[in-house]
Amino acid sequence: MKKLGEILKKKNLVTEKEIKEALNKQHKTGERFGSVLVNTGLIKKEDLLTALSEQLDMPYVKLNQTAIDPSACKRLPAKFAWHYGIMPLEFKDNVLVVATSDPLVPLDDIKSYLGCAIKEVLALDTEIAEYIRKYYGVGAETIERIIDTTPKKPVDRYRVNPERSEEHTSELQSH
Repeated sequence: MKKLGEILKKKNLVTEKEIKEALNKQHKTGERFGSVLVNTGLIKKEDLLTALSEQLDMPYVKLNQTAIDPSACKRLPAKFAWHYGIMPLEFKDNVLVVATSDPLVPLDDIKSYLGCAIKEVLALDTEIAEYIRKYYGVGAETIERIIDTTPKKPVDRYRVNPERSEEHTSELQSH
């Protein structure tokens, strides 16, 4: 698997010096490598997702250019869509295709709940939130407010999840 930094460097989005600086910050803060690059303004979220798409061999889609099957939304409750930050796109042959901005979010609960396989594609988090509101309606916004007001530890969607396998996580973080 190619390193994320190498992919971004090949696309002329970052320099070797910027990669080293981002890696240093990553080691100090625990923040994911890609998040460091986005949060410091070196790359855009879309750049990160297209590089992750190449690294993980996972399609990157723009939701406004993607056909969304409303029946897929009926399979996935709004609370799951908001909680996991995913947008269902299609359900076919017992496989639910969902858009996510974070390929490290474990979706095992959803697989168990729905009893089907999950295929992930990458999309911008802002688009995912917009389409959840659009397809799930006002009730989805209420669920979002409830989730937002529920006391919990702050979550950085791009921070390393210690519960995930070290091998998979280190592959995504390395440059």
